[in-house]
Amino acid sequence: MQLLLEKSSFTTEISLGNVSAKVTLNVVDASSIQTIVDKHTKTKYKQGVKKETMDHIAIRAERFCKILEDWEDITDRTGKAIPCTYENKKKIADLNFDFVQAIFDAAEGYGQTLNEEEIKKAGN
Repeated sequence: MQLLLEKSSFTTEISLGNVSAKVTLNVVDASSIQTIVDKHTKTKYKQGVKKETMDHIAIRAERFCKILEDWEDITDRTGKAIPCTYENKKKIADLNFDFVQAIFDAAEGYGQTLNEEEIKKAGN
């Protein structure tokens, strides 16, 4: 079993259209994501049949908040800087689908790169 001994994060540029922002993202393992999914999944049994209901919005928001550590150049419509707080991340997760998806894509891409590097090291 391999475990992290320190928090792992990376900084990248997220671009949407002609605007961009610098973000710092946490590397989040699959078991942490599964914990979030389990937390927001309710299981009911009716006549012996299992039915699971997932709160996809809550899963998305919590996953986003866990992955996104910090940002630069994020402002409101008046140009005022928005601080990177848990509350602001939840608001952004609820209202800005494209930005959230760009964060997920960047985190997933970085994770795939790490996995490829580990496979190359193991092969040597």
